[in-house]
Amino acid sequence: MKIKNYIFSILFFCGLTGLINLQAQNKIDSLTLQDGKLILNLETAIDIALSENPSIKVADMEITKKEYANKSAKGALLPQLDLIGQYQRTIKRQTVYFDGGFGIGGDIDPTKYTPEELKIAQVIGKLFAPDPSTTSSSEGVQMGRFNMWTTGLNVSLPLIVPSLWKNIQMTEVDIELALEKSRASKINMINQVTKSFYSLLLAQDSYRVFKETYTTDSLNLVNITNRFKQGVVAEYDVITADVRMKSLIPTILQSENMMKIAEIQLKMLIGIDSEVPLIIEGALTDYEDDIFNTLIPADTSLMNNSDLKQFDLGTQQAKNVVELQKSQFYPVLTSSFNYTYMSQNNDYKFKDYRWDPYSVVGISLAIPLFNGGQRYHNLKQSKIQVLQL
Repeated sequence: MKIKNYIFSILFFCGLTGLINLQAQNKIDSLTLQDGKLILNLETAIDIALSENPSIKVADMEITKKEYANKSAKGALLPQLDLIGQYQRTIKRQTVYFDGGFGIGGDIDPTKYTPEELKIAQVIGKLFAPDPSTTSSSEGVQMGRFNMWTTGLNVSLPLIVPSLWKNIQMTEVDIELALEKSRASKINMINQVTKSFYSLLLAQDSYRVFKETYTTDSLNLVNITNRFKQGVVAEYDVITADVRMKSLIPTILQSENMMKIAEIQLKMLIGIDSEVPLIIEGALTDYEDDIFNTLIPADTSLMNNSDLKQFDLGTQQAKNVVELQKSQFYPVLTSSFNYTYMSQNNDYKFKDYRWDPYSVVGISLAIPLFNGGQRYHNLKQSKIQVLQL
């Protein structure tokens, strides 16, 4: 049985690893392949980057997080329900003193009782009446029991809470800011992928030019060598052609390294494995018009500039913070409801306990007066932040 479990665990992890690799392979297989190589153009590279790059995914997660924060802020306006349970053990019971008896006897209104009830009340009053020679320092009565069990339901609902309303407005601006940051990250990603793609094309063209130059110089060296053997040219021309051809070798190696670096950078940006072979479609001349329009755009207005939009949203957010600090000076009105069952006893015989219900409903009004100047200084701080923006 242990061997079977061990083999099952190995097969499970192998299958899980294979599933992950299959998902990654399906992503690549969905694109155009040629001889096991990924055919990539600028549009395909941008599409992969916008779906696979981690920074884009993080920006989208930030939007989702702000949406949850907005829902949480709105949830503060809904009723809050708490199921409570409490146990208290009395160490020393409270002592209560009654001056002038227990409120019966001399304080009885005779018009409200029958003669028989008056007689009974007078007898009880004489039994519990204090000694005339004693005062309020007479012996008291201990009240309560040692064990107290409480369970019930607490419900609270904010009625007028300005700070909650302002907090909801702030979270809505946070969502807009997160959306704008996501748009900025996508614009930045498109810009980086485009520049990296052009750099790779430039490196490939440079490498191709140097290789062709080397091939031409090699043929030229063979031609000059043959002419030297026939005595047509001097040995100096052969040496010059050989040096010119060999001087291209470091340049070719450097351009080849630059081409590899540009390819790795492009793979990193679009979020694919560095071992995946690429075939780049087109040449740099095919994107000449796009490059010219990028360098000299037709629209030079700043209406859609993401940095300026983020700046405006940040200013609006700072103003909302000022309003939030002002709301701390306003009164707060809340309502509450409590329904509780309580049991008091001196033992732990739960089946014999008697549970008595107790319920209250009320409205609470809190008017802030003084808290050490914290609200005032926080308001000043928020106003300075607005001035800084």
